[in-house]
Amino acid sequence: MAICYVLMSITVGEVHPFSRETMYNSFPNLAVTFYLSDSTGNCLPVKKFFAYNTDAITHNYHNIEERMGYQKAETKQGLHEVGREMWLQIVPHALTSTVTHGVAIHRVSYFMLNNTLQQNDEILYQVQ
Repeated sequence: MAICYVLMSITVGEVHPFSRETMYNSFPNLAVTFYLSDSTGNCLPVKKFFAYNTDAITHNYHNIEERMGYQKAETKQGLHEVGREMWLQIVPHALTSTVTHGVAIHRVSYFMLNNTLQQNDEILYQVQ
């Protein structure tokens, strides 16, 4: 079986799952997703209130976290800073100014614990 994998790797080249890049050849224990909520906690459909690509939210989060440093970004204060910076990138794309008051950016983390999928929903930043 190993010989088959090696031959396929050589033949196919640098594509999933034969890539040497970690993001393509492994499965992390943590996955994150993001959503916005209004002041009452109801989910806000991003496309309805912002002219903003929802993929950019996750992309910006990872860029900010990498620039800040993972250890600092994962502290309570660091997460607040990350969320604030994310918000500053989103808010210029608001389709109406009334939607911005009380909006919160949530990070939902999914991870395995004792062979069970767990989730943790936390507010990174909330507009006052």
